[in-house]
Amino acid sequence: MLISTWFYEITAAESVGSGTIIDADGTILTCAHVVADFRGMHPSSKAKVGVALHGGRTFEGTVVNADLHSDIAIVKIKSKTPLPAAKLGSSSKLHPGDCVLSFGLPTFPSKYCHSCCVDRKSSDLGLGGMHREYLQTDCAINP
Repeated sequence: MLISTWFYEITAAESVGSGTIIDADGTILTCAHVVADFRGMHPSSKAKVGVALHGGRTFEGTVVNADLHSDIAIVKIKSKTPLPAAKLGSSSKLHPGDCVLSFGLPTFPSKYCHSCCVDRKSSDLGLGGMHREYLQTDCAINP
């Protein structure tokens, strides 16, 4: 998935990132930094983004919400036909040693998929009172 974002004063600022369709209705999970407003690194809620799917179809999408702390964003596209959606599992059911997949688009136009293992589950990042649950893996996120 290619995401291009258009800003107010800038004619066409472009950001490239990957995302995953998580519902056949066109709900896409991506990273907040992909759809962030680079003038201040604030996600532009309701911003319009361009989305290109693997098969070449393109759509205008809307940023529904984004959280820079967890680097997660939701983009919505409208398709006349149902879209293939990834089936997401529950992170609460993962254990160290379980296999997971990592997908990305670090060097557009190349794509990658890595199989990796969960190293541990934790909720202490050492950020002084900020409770964040996370999974640690051995995935190569950006080769």
